Amino acid sequence: MERLPGRHNYLICFTFFMVFACTEIPEPEQLDHKNIAFDTANSTVNFCESFPLEWDSALIIHPYMRVESWDDLELENIDPLEERLEIMESIDWKHYLIFVKGSQVVAFSDIPRGYLDFRIMHGTSRPTFITREDCTLKFIDAEGFNTLIIPDI
Repeated sequence: MERLPGRHNYLICFTFFMVFACTEIPEPEQLDHKNIAFDTANSTVNFCESFPLEWDSALIIHPYMRVESWDDLELENIDPLEERLEIMESIDWKHYLIFVKGSQVVAFSDIPRGYLDFRIMHGTSRPTFITREDCTLKFIDAEGFNTLIIPDI
């Protein structure tokens, strides 16, 4: 019986494809914005304590922000959030906080601006990043709203 050349190559490629095609990346968890704990005595918010999950950075997506390509963020599982995030360029009543570990989105929260607003020092043309090292931010009462002061990073 004559063997087909490259038969083993096809088997190796098929196995490789099945292993990686069937590996499921978990969908991000939606977190309640009411978990945000305000320290009114010190006028701070600590995102590490408010959202005690494993994350190393968080992206703040601002109202009216337009990201031409979410692929530029190089996040493996941003796809389930893309539809929600695309409307950000036409709304002004909320921010999205996206928690990232490595290159995976682990959780997100939509935060109404009436609950907590993010004052940005550099405009809103790009997402703002905060890390676990700088997750305690000052807030001020601006016209009756809790407003975080985000440094220009």
